[in-house]
Amino acid sequence: MPATVNSDAVPKCVGYLHVPAKNTQGYLSVQTFYTPYLRTTAIDERDLVKAAKTRVKHIESDSIAKHKDASAFTHHAKHCMNSSKDVIIHGVLIDDKCHTGALIPPDLDPSDPKATPATSSILALKSDPEFAEQCRKATMLAIHGYHEAVETKLREEMTKLPTQFHSLPFHEYIQSNTPVLTIKAATERLLWHQRLGHPSD
Repeated sequence: MPATVNSDAVPKCVGYLHVPAKNTQGYLSVQTFYTPYLRTTAIDERDLVKAAKTRVKHIESDSIAKHKDASAFTHHAKHCMNSSKDVIIHGVLIDDKCHTGALIPPDLDPSDPKATPATSSILALKSDPEFAEQCRKATMLAIHGYHEAVETKLREEMTKLPTQFHSLPFHEYIQSNTPVLTIKAATERLLWHQRLGHPSD
């Protein structure tokens, strides 16, 4: 639960993200919480040790070294008996805050329904009417914004045209030539991007 009552930071569900790490797998499967209204996913550094399946009592020391000249950081949890069990994470510094490297998508079997993003998107929209409604409203707003931008530009251009052209049905031309499907796809992509915690492409 968040620290304050009625906070936007209420987690909706829990899952695991593959964070790049210096180990045999190349990543740690770190427990994280899905919080729709937060733009980032916060990771408790103690969960990095848990993800490495190392007992906390076996960690001799841990540190975060910030290499400001390189805009990078290293998290190092040192195992008390075996250096091959050290937990090492490298990442980048943005506004002096530590961010992991790009997350590694899970290697799913092609027959797994989660392995097909298009199918997953359609199922998610059907099973989550609230998100589907957000997509619909955002798309309508984006189309309206497109119409206004085109009409504003057209009004500026019309000052250079003779007055007999001012009565042409420009509004109908704009409506019929609006790239609705492109706007819809771009809007849904942006909302998915936000919903998935602003991942890289």
